[in-house]
Parts: sequence; structure tokens; C-alpha cells
Amino acid sequence: MSKQSLCKDFKRASWDTWHFIKRGLNVGILPGEETITDKLLIYLAHRHPQNMRIYMLSKHEESKLGADWEWWFYSPSTGAFLGMRVQAKKLNPRTLRYESLHDGLQLKKLIDHAKERSMVPVYVFYNYWCSYWCCEIVCDENTLSEEDKGVYGTLLTWNSNSTPGCTMADASNLFEDPAKEVPSGGVALWEIYYKMFCWEDIVCHYGKEKVGGIAERVDRALLSRGIVAEDSSKKHDDRAPNDRNTSGFLTTTPPGYVRKILEGRELGDEEARRIDAEYVWIIAEDGTEDNLLQSDDRACCPEPLFRKLL
Repeated sequence: MSKQSLCKDFKRASWDTWHFIKRGLNVGILPGEETITDKLLIYLAHRHPQNMRIYMLSKHEESKLGADWEWWFYSPSTGAFLGMRVQAKKLNPRTLRYESLHDGLQLKKLIDHAKERSMVPVYVFYNYWCSYWCCEIVCDENTLSEEDKGVYGTLLTWNSNSTPGCTMADASNLFEDPAKEVPSGGVALWEIYYKMFCWEDIVCHYGKEKVGGIAERVDRALLSRGIVAEDSSKKHDDRAPNDRNTSGFLTTTPPGYVRKILEGRELGDEEARRIDAEYVWIIAEDGTEDNLLQSDDRACCPEPLFRKLL
């Protein structure tokens, strides 16, 4: 029986998200962000039951202003953890806007809570747009301005080794002042597309260079995109053993609830409430790196997914 590849399955999940939204658009039923997130979690957990732990918080424990999920990457061989606070946002393929990305206070809370916990604040974007020039479902319905249509033509190509159904971006780098700059009608794709990268790039191991484990691989991926902690130049006693080139987010002392979830224990009500997310999703290396990380000389998106228009 062949080994499951987390790298390949993240790519498949991105492809499936792209086509899931496309099919919904074609029949007039666009899936919501929660539906897409649940679908992704079920698929990946089913494919990698030995490597994943997903703890779902009950609805009364979830805050509308919190993260959609906390994402933890764990390397047992080194004891290293790396955590992210994640908000998921879906692109409306009719308007090409992330219409739920309209609350500057929500974004500020995501960033502040991540900073308090030495985690990375990120957005995961669920995407689909027509892959030919100004397709009729967008242009004929006059949902875009003439200026927008001109920009749209630059978004129709991407790396042929990837489908950008799931992309990511550093939430702290989207706006200088989130409380003031997030537009009330949502954010247009071309306002932030050049800050995105493919979500599989955080787990895929490109090239021949060895890494310690999945937490270290994610650390390298963040560092390569300039995503670093504010105090990454300082020494932390709890930082996992690794070389000096680090994003600053690796740690050997995650919150206690992370280890409880890894051990299959239930969380107390107050402990769960403080997490302020709908899920805690942990991906743990099982000791065989090739079972999780696939080497590939062709990176999906070694540079940002798109380049900003000049």
C-alpha cells in the first residue's frame, strides 16, 4: 500500500476547493466558508488519521470575533511546535471580492490574539474565478467596473503546477492599520492577490535540503516569505532546537490544551472558551518524514502566487 503524501493531499484539497466553488456557482448555490472548511478537514483527516488531531469546540464556546481554527504543527523528533491563528475567507466569484473580509476590528483581534500567544495570524482564502477572459457570469452581469475588468485579465494565469483554490497570506501584512483600512464592502482580489501563496507550500518539502520535521518545514516556509515574529532576533529558552535562521515562531512549550488534544483528553469548558476558535487542528509528524513531506524540484509557488501590477 502506497504512503499518503500530505503535500499531494493539500494540493488535491486546493484543486477540489476551486472546483467545488465552481460547481456551486454553475448551479446557483455558492458554498459558505464553514462548509468548505468542514469539507477540507474531513478529507485531510480521513487521509491522514495517524497524523492529525482535530478538536471541535461546541457552538456556545465559539466567538464570532475569534479565529476559525488554531493550527498547530508538531515534530515529535525535535519537540518543536509552531502555531497559527486562522481566519478563512471565501472569494465571491461574481464580484471577485472577499465580502466577509470587512471587519477591521475582527482582523485586529486575530492579529492581537496571535501575538499574545506567539502564533502566526494568517488568512486562508477559498478561491475560484473564471479561467478565461472576462467570463460572462462576471462581465455580463455588470458586477465589475471597467477598471476592474482591465485588472482581471492579469489574474487568469498561475503556476501550472497548482490550482489556487486555497491560498494563504500573513494577516498582519494586509493593511497598515486594519481598524481603519478594511473596506466595509469587503476586499477585492487584486488588492491583496500579490501577498498570497499556495497553502500546500507550508507542508511540501521542495528540493533536497533536509529539515527536522513538519514544524521546522513550516518555519522555513514562513521565513522564506518574510513572515517573522517581532522578537525573532531575541533568544527564547523555550525555542525548539534549530539553526539561527528562524521565523521566531517555533517553541517547545505550546499551550497545555495542545498536549491534551494530542493525548486524546477532553478540555474543560473555561479552557475551551479561552481558545476562541471553532477548531484546534494539529498535524504531527509520525517519525517518517517522507510519509508527510514530498520532495519536489518544482515548487508550486516559490514566489508570491501573483506579482503586483506595476
